[in-house]
Amino acid sequence: MLLKQMEGSVSELAVKPSVNESDSVAPGLTRRIVSYFDHEFIQPSLNKVERDVDEMTEAGFTNVVLCITEKDIASQSRLDFLTDTVGHMKDCGLEVWADPWSVGSVFGGEAGSSFKDDGEKRCMCNPKLDTLIRHWLDASASTGIDTVFWDEPEMKDCRKHRSGEVKFIEKYTAAAGKRALKSVVCLCADYSKMHQFAQVANLPDVTEIATDPYFPYPFRYPKIPEDMHLEHIEKWADFTRATAEQAGIDWHIWVQTFGIPNGRESMVDEHIDTLRARGVGSIAVWGFHGCESVPGFAKETDASPDIMWRRITNTLARS
Repeated sequence: MLLKQMEGSVSELAVKPSVNESDSVAPGLTRRIVSYFDHEFIQPSLNKVERDVDEMTEAGFTNVVLCITEKDIASQSRLDFLTDTVGHMKDCGLEVWADPWSVGSVFGGEAGSSFKDDGEKRCMCNPKLDTLIRHWLDASASTGIDTVFWDEPEMKDCRKHRSGEVKFIEKYTAAAGKRALKSVVCLCADYSKMHQFAQVANLPDVTEIATDPYFPYPFRYPKIPEDMHLEHIEKWADFTRATAEQAGIDWHIWVQTFGIPNGRESMVDEHIDTLRARGVGSIAVWGFHGCESVPGFAKETDASPDIMWRRITNTLARS
C-alpha cells in the first residue's frame, strides 16, 4: 500500500514544472547552510562557539540556522549568550536564521517543549500558543537575528485545524515582518501536503521556501526499492524550485547527516550530487558535526556523526 501511494505521489510531482535538460548542468553552490544547537541545550562557552564558527567558515558555510528553544527564551542569561553568539557569527560573515526549535511542539525539533509537557493544546486556536510564539519572536529578535526559519510547522492537537498550517504560517510570518524580520519556511516533503507549498510561497512576508526530502526511505519502509530514494529527491527538488520561481522567491533543499546506516555513507554523496544535478544552488545540512550533540540521534547501526560530518563537508567542498 505504501509503495503504491509513493508511486502515485511521485507521478503527481512529475507533472509539475521541472528543470530543462539544458539547465541540468549544475552551477556552483551559492549558499551552504547548516543548523547549529548545543548538547541538551546547556549553554556552551563562547570559546567553543568561536571554534565551531571557525570550522563552519573554513568548510564554506554561508548561513547558520540557530536553534532557539523555549528554554532559551525563558532565561535572560541564555538570551545574552545567544546575542553574543549571533554577533560573533555575523562578524565572521555568516547569515544567521533563528529556528523556533520545538517551540509549542508545533515546530520541528528534538528540544522538548514545556508547553507540551504542561498539557497545552498544540494548535493555533490556543491563545497561550500565540503568546508563546510572539514572546519567542521578540526574544529572538533581541539577539540580533534578521531572519526566522519556520521549521516544519504542524498543528497536532486539533482536528478542526489539523491542516491549517498555511493560515498559521501567514499569521506569524506577518508578525515577523512587523518586527523587520524576514521569513524562510521549511515544509516537510509530505506528499499529502504538496498543495501548501504554492500557498506558502505566495504569502507576502515569505522570502524563501525549503523542504527536506530525507532518506533512506528503503531503510524506514522496506517495501520501497532503494533506488527510489534518488527519484524522490529529484522530484522534490524540481517541485520546490518551480514553486519558488513562480512565486519569485528563494529556495533551498536539506540533506541529513544523521541516521545513515553503516556501510552506506555514500548516501550523502548521492543526495548532494542528485541535488546539484537538478540545479540546486543552495544546500542545507542538518546539522553541525552530524548532530552529535543530541543523544539518540546516532544509533549503533548508524555511521558515526564524526564520519558523516567529514563526509558531507568534503562532498560540499567539491561541489
